[in-house]
Amino acid sequence: MSSDFARSTVLDAPVGTGAVVDDEPRLPALEQADPSGLWRRLVEFPQQAAHAWQMGTRWTGIDHATDVRRVIVVGMGGSAIGGQLAGQIVQHRAPVAVQVVRDSDIPATDEHTLIVVASFSGETEEVLSALPRIATQPGAKMVITRGGTLGREAAALDIPALIYSYEGEPRSALGYGALLLLGVLRRVGAFPATDAEVERALAEVGASCLRYHPDADPETNPTHSLARQLRDRIPVVMADASLEAAAARWQTQLNENSKRWAFPGTLPEALHNLVEAVGARGAGSDVDGYPFHVVLLEDQTRPNRARARIDALQELLSDSGIEWTRVALRGSSHLSILLQACLAGDWVSYYLAVDEGINPSPVPFITDMKQRVAQMGAGYPSERRLSSLLSSRSTR
Repeated sequence: MSSDFARSTVLDAPVGTGAVVDDEPRLPALEQADPSGLWRRLVEFPQQAAHAWQMGTRWTGIDHATDVRRVIVVGMGGSAIGGQLAGQIVQHRAPVAVQVVRDSDIPATDEHTLIVVASFSGETEEVLSALPRIATQPGAKMVITRGGTLGREAAALDIPALIYSYEGEPRSALGYGALLLLGVLRRVGAFPATDAEVERALAEVGASCLRYHPDADPETNPTHSLARQLRDRIPVVMADASLEAAAARWQTQLNENSKRWAFPGTLPEALHNLVEAVGARGAGSDVDGYPFHVVLLEDQTRPNRARARIDALQELLSDSGIEWTRVALRGSSHLSILLQACLAGDWVSYYLAVDEGINPSPVPFITDMKQRVAQMGAGYPSERRLSSLLSSRSTR
């Protein structure tokens, strides 16, 4: 491995720490770049997740669903990623299939299915358009939202709604998106986890928060250090299969917070395709000018076979002159490791934004795109006309 191009920062998250940070960050430009205080919401994630778990385990809305064998989560954006995260955790512990549907076209269900309709705002168009059909399908149904139109329509359709309060961006409510659902599934017997296990996992996540806090020295804060390495690069986030949801979370956070292109992938699947593009650069290639930086998310509790895959890919990246960072994570449970992996990506995306003077909170182009879709859709005829096979615009 040639150290002049294979730059690496290992984020080896601890299971406990005695570190103390001030209530206010010392970064002088922070308040200007982040006027809404997104950093505070990142710091408060463990408390948010703990509250969500308590709410979910105490909610009685679907106590009648005693034989859940399949869960379908219908949602978009930040609401969908919470379902994806919860699904990956559940499927490691219970014979319950979890499917996330990021569309208004809902698959067939049966009496053993739980359909979870999730929307942070309660105004998500794809979710609202799917709700009438969902109401008629077999299986138990529930809604997770802060209220809005979805809350009102769920009440009109007699669908139980778990309504929570939170001020912030939808993507900052990951604790509610994931832990509310996990708590509900524990209550109905579909997720065998104890309160003590969840509390320990969130304590480990809290320890990571202290390491990544804005008050920490940027030279010793691994997420801040990695953000600086990514400044002129396009991140490609490759994860162990056990951390697939975390890779997806890194991508969306880099898109929304940092306003950057980013791409996710998983191992071992990438060893059957991506490595051709990596190796084709050729041994000894110069890293200068190459746009990608590969982030390798590693679950250190996985067997040696999984470690060997990351080692082999890391070696090929080095041989081909491609920058990489190995994010090595450990914890007491899969829940802990997956949440720590997501949190690390949240902080990297945050620092990448504020270091360049970018306000990470607003998403004007997402808002604009919703308006464009609504306006264009309103102008279309009821019958869709088929267009030509290819339509493109090129600057060449």
